[in-house]
Amino acid sequence: MRQRNETATSFNKLKEITLAIQAQKNSVQTDNANTSEITSQSTPKPKGTARAKNSALKPTKRAFSERQRITIRDNSQASAKEIKRGR
Repeated sequence: MRQRNETATSFNKLKEITLAIQAQKNSVQTDNANTSEITSQSTPKPKGTARAKNSALKPTKRAFSERQRITIRDNSQASAKEIKRGR
């Protein structure tokens, strides 16, 4: 959109600059796409190990609550033993 004080020549210069920038961005995107294609073809991806690691790192809610219950139980048993020793 032209403003009132903008002339046709400055508009054409601006248009050339924007086209040059767009062409540069497009060439960078294609370079990145070509690079990612090459790397994905050259490196094999591990299939089964990644899933096992993710599940090991993110325990389910149930597993977390079970561990919490066990810890509380163990702590209460340890404190009960200390009380008995003190008598």
